[in-house]
Amino acid sequence: RQHRSHLRYSLVRCCCALVSCLSSTSRCRNLSLKSFRAAQLSSSLPVVEKRLVQPRRFLQKTGRSSSTPALPEDKIDDVNENEAYGLHSLPPIIYHPEYSIPWPERHRFAMWKFEDLAEFLIEHRIVRSFDDFVEPEYPPDEWMLLVHGKKYYQEFITGTLDPDLMRRTGFSQRPNHQELVKRTKLEVAGTVLSARLALKHGLSLHVGGGTHHAHKDWGAGYTCINDLAVAARLMQKENLAERVLIVDCDVHQGDGTAEIFKEDQSVYTFSMHCAQNFPFGFNVKSLSYLGQDRSDLDIGLPQGCKDDEYMEELTTHLPRVIQEVKPDLILYIGGIDVWEGDALGKLSITEDGIFERDRFVVDLALQSGIPISCMIGGGYDQNR
Repeated sequence: RQHRSHLRYSLVRCCCALVSCLSSTSRCRNLSLKSFRAAQLSSSLPVVEKRLVQPRRFLQKTGRSSSTPALPEDKIDDVNENEAYGLHSLPPIIYHPEYSIPWPERHRFAMWKFEDLAEFLIEHRIVRSFDDFVEPEYPPDEWMLLVHGKKYYQEFITGTLDPDLMRRTGFSQRPNHQELVKRTKLEVAGTVLSARLALKHGLSLHVGGGTHHAHKDWGAGYTCINDLAVAARLMQKENLAERVLIVDCDVHQGDGTAEIFKEDQSVYTFSMHCAQNFPFGFNVKSLSYLGQDRSDLDIGLPQGCKDDEYMEELTTHLPRVIQEVKPDLILYIGGIDVWEGDALGKLSITEDGIFERDRFVVDLALQSGIPISCMIGGGYDQNR
């Protein structure tokens, strides 16, 4: 941990991008981290009509250039305390210490990344301590059943799922099933909380989330419960949002989310991914269930795609989608697995490219007056 890994450094720069975007709002920059914690919403609060705020009334552009980072990389370790902690500009940052559980050291899924990223944000003075994170509470089963089949869900949480279906998730080697279940449900609760706080404050960041491969009746690709689908459906059920836009910029297509909402026009699924990567290209009979789902808009990028081509596709399509959909809430997956050095990525996006991608998406949402909740998505660098 004495050496800065590419993965964690990319993630913290993306956090800085979010801080920079939020500092351009007139209302949010006067809120402190403590006020964010005090404003944490629970499912027991009365249901209110539509969103909690009207973002178009308070999200104002300033003279800050969209190309100006909140903390330039050569200054990240050389800023004064108030600037580093950003007490008047940080969005709510959601995290739970049980996101990371004891895990096989050589497992492809980097279970340690959640804890490491939280520690990194503290070490580099983005936040003061773990007390500044907003922790989700353990969620009720009813939330998961809004989007998942009862049989699949019950068998998953009780550890009785068919071995072949468990193998699909990639978690057959789990040391303790109940610990996996608990951290999975907490991560879903974190995305739900992030959506609530985005609707209240305009922007939120979840140090977790983006489990987009989980389908209604089966999991895949290191995901078991689809947090995006649960959050979208719950916000609708509580009348906090009518139309939800899921912007998925993970390197892998959001196939589970696409399947869950394939006949639902109230949730628009946008996925920009590598076309020659999971879940596509599996022609063997035993894996024929993969690659069959279609988002409302799929943008399949060629293997080796670089920054300029990536941003050209994003800037061409996303503004049009936002204008047409007119969502009440955006759920954004800023997957770091698009990075050029990611073990499972197959794209060639630099750290600067990831930074600019996140800045563009968040700026576009805020300037359009649309609350945005951000999840970290995938990332498979094993360098800690």
